Amino acid sequence: VFSQLERETISQRVKDNMYALAENGYWLGGEAPTGFRSQHKSFIDTSGNTRTYSILSPIESEINLVKLIYSQYLKLGSLSKVEKYMLSNNIKTKNGKDWAKSTLKGILSSAAYVRADDTTTNFLKKTSILIFGSPDSIHGLLNYRKRMGKNGKLRTADKWIFALSSHEGIIAADMWLRVQYQLEKNKVKAPALGSSHTALLTGLIRCEKCNSCMRVAYSRKLLNNNQKMFYYMCSMKHNSGKTRC
Repeated sequence: VFSQLERETISQRVKDNMYALAENGYWLGGEAPTGFRSQHKSFIDTSGNTRTYSILSPIESEINLVKLIYSQYLKLGSLSKVEKYMLSNNIKTKNGKDWAKSTLKGILSSAAYVRADDTTTNFLKKTSILIFGSPDSIHGLLNYRKRMGKNGKLRTADKWIFALSSHEGIIAADMWLRVQYQLEKNKVKAPALGSSHTALLTGLIRCEKCNSCMRVAYSRKLLNNNQKMFYYMCSMKHNSGKTRC
């Protein structure tokens, strides 16, 4: 019983310490967002103990990549078209992989890139998000408590914490907000995807040439019974506008 109590006490102390770091906008670990690297700092507290924390520092080449993604999204208007642009021009992620819509959306919706001002925080407060720090149109925001655990279930937005960070933002607030409104607009317009019995092997079979998943496609010509001809197609070929694979 005492061992269990001690474990819970230690766990709570660690959690309280992480929340204190979060309120100050420090980076709590994990893979840094595209455009930044994690940099360790240390200081001596009032008790003479050495304390460490992490901040985000910029990587110029990756910052240009983030700016490109934002400008292309506002120009093209959809994640699919931006994905096609990145794939057809053979532009890779910072880890050397091909872009996917989910990765692009993560960058476009991240408040780490915005030079936060009052309009940014007002937009976030619409969903009852708790925000620490006063926006200055220079620094970005970091998001905490978004998931339950490292890869756990996504919490509701009213449980999230945003804090003004020590790193400078990349995207102007008005441009970032235009992107958020476009994402919301496209989310409403996106069709609901149901289950299909037409292509049971989608996601299971892969392209022999590039190892991408095969997806279902169909011909525009109708058969004699007015039905479409369905077939499997390389997802890389489809997503890149038939410029790759």
